[in-house]
Amino acid sequence: MTAFYIFIMLLGLIVALYDMMFYKIPNILVLALTLLAIPHLVFFAKHDSLYLTLGISISFLMIGFICTRFGWMGAGDAKLLSVSALWVAPTHIPAMILVMAIFGAFLALVYMTLGAQIDHLRKNLICFTHPLMSKIPVLKDYYQNEFIPSHSSHKLKTPIPYGVAISLALVYILLIRIGALS
Repeated sequence: MTAFYIFIMLLGLIVALYDMMFYKIPNILVLALTLLAIPHLVFFAKHDSLYLTLGISISFLMIGFICTRFGWMGAGDAKLLSVSALWVAPTHIPAMILVMAIFGAFLALVYMTLGAQIDHLRKNLICFTHPLMSKIPVLKDYYQNEFIPSHSSHKLKTPIPYGVAISLALVYILLIRIGALS
């Protein structure tokens, strides 16, 4: 089970990396997290909390799309938030929201104060990951798009990649579940 959670954490970190670099979360990664959640829920989740977990996930999706409509977050963030809830036991949802809020606030402060340095880091990450990740057919298109600076308000709904905060909160909760942080 620990190896499975480590794989999910790795996927979450890749999602965070893509959101940071491109301000987009690849649907294929969200789909992978969703499909992998099915056996996790069926075989490892407590069956008495299964419906609550699904209800929380659907609620997050609806709230996320309302936030998307008002431009407070992107659609990828809404989908990622919903899928993350599938991996988190209902008792850990408040902790996930708190950790996500802390990471999101930190990201907002960093992006508002260090925008130029963040863009430099993003460009370096794109150059570093390009040789390997651009070979993957479903991900190569991201590397062919124009670079969007973090201060480009006309091209971005929100200049903060909240998918990073959501992914880091998911990784944090999964680390707790495997006992790495206890």
